[in-house]
Amino acid sequence: MTSYLVASELGLVLLDEAKKPISKSEFAPSERAKNFLDASAGTISESQLKWLKESIREDTPLYAETQIAQALRTSFPNAQAISDEALRGIKKNQIEILVESGLASSREEAEQAIRQVSLDISNMRIKEQSSNPDLQAMESVQALDEVDKTANIISSRLREWYGLHFPELTSMVDDNISLAKLIINFKSRTNYDADLLEQMGYSKAKSKAIETSAKNSRGADLRDEDLSRIIQLAEEAQHLFSLRDKLASHVEKTMRQVAPNLSEIAGASIGARLIARSGGLKKLAILPASTIQILGAEKALYRALKSGARPPKHGILFQHAAVHSAPKWQRGKVARSVAGKIAIAARIDLFRGTKDENILASLETRLDEIKVKYKDAPKEQREFTPRPRFEGRRDGGVRRDDRFSKRGRGDRPQRKRGHERR
Repeated sequence: MTSYLVASELGLVLLDEAKKPISKSEFAPSERAKNFLDASAGTISESQLKWLKESIREDTPLYAETQIAQALRTSFPNAQAISDEALRGIKKNQIEILVESGLASSREEAEQAIRQVSLDISNMRIKEQSSNPDLQAMESVQALDEVDKTANIISSRLREWYGLHFPELTSMVDDNISLAKLIINFKSRTNYDADLLEQMGYSKAKSKAIETSAKNSRGADLRDEDLSRIIQLAEEAQHLFSLRDKLASHVEKTMRQVAPNLSEIAGASIGARLIARSGGLKKLAILPASTIQILGAEKALYRALKSGARPPKHGILFQHAAVHSAPKWQRGKVARSVAGKIAIAARIDLFRGTKDENILASLETRLDEIKVKYKDAPKEQREFTPRPRFEGRRDGGVRRDDRFSKRGRGDRPQRKRGHERR
């Protein structure tokens, strides 16, 4: 007698030749979603296998879903995959099968239970996707960029505002972090002292120059209220710079765990930006090297396609040390080589997850070859003439005045304009 094994949201159901339930193995109510996913993937527990052996003989022809049938062939050699047509018929009558088998007491209970299991599975999928390690790297590097941008904006405003009080200092100290630290420590320009500046790490000559400039400054005197607000702004800038350093360390640590090969080739921050730009490590791994090369330069690419100008050679990869330090005539080749190794590294990180010790050496060998082969700039740069833009209608059609031109129309005269007819 032929039997059919079906995995439902409430448990496993064994059917006879007429597709009527003859036995069941119920899932635990709190584990229904997990057990249903495991059973659908072909994972049969020992208790379920024992129940099945007690319900039918081992030589009985058994039909089940493909993965379940493959998992049962060791215990049931006659297990085969059920046809799609038969499976659709069973799924169509699933509610009735659940009620007749005793897994549910009524149609309403069965429908409510299936709905709850579906919600639980959705929650599990969302949680699983949200826990991907590459998402942490994406969020970290995006937070790093935003904090860096905010810190620079606040530092620019701090430099302008404090420059009203001590303009000479803003021109003598270029580093925003050092400027914020000086403002916090000395506050007013009348408090600047050469000895204290030397203790902070400044040279003797520069400390003396800052002290002299403070005494002879042409800046305005500020009210205590204004000066206190400037100091608060400097403290916020200092806090943001500290946070930026911590985020940079976190990105470095996360990328070394998530994508060690990508971090080795591109660096932690560039690798994280590539992952964020592509939408995840999996999507980056399936991209061709030519696409990785211009990630971040999409606007320039579309502009080149529209106007006929030269396409961009690099996008985010311009931040790579090997690319931006290379001569102009080598950058395209260097960026292409780096992008190719990044594509390989991303695939190794995704599918293998272990570090390849030879991938960086192979990239360095290729870069050395480029430096030797293209050491000198070409004598004659090939002039690139953009494609002429069509000057007709915006939609690309032929202008009305060109309809009766010589293209396929012979010597047919053009139509006269309205004022010529009159």
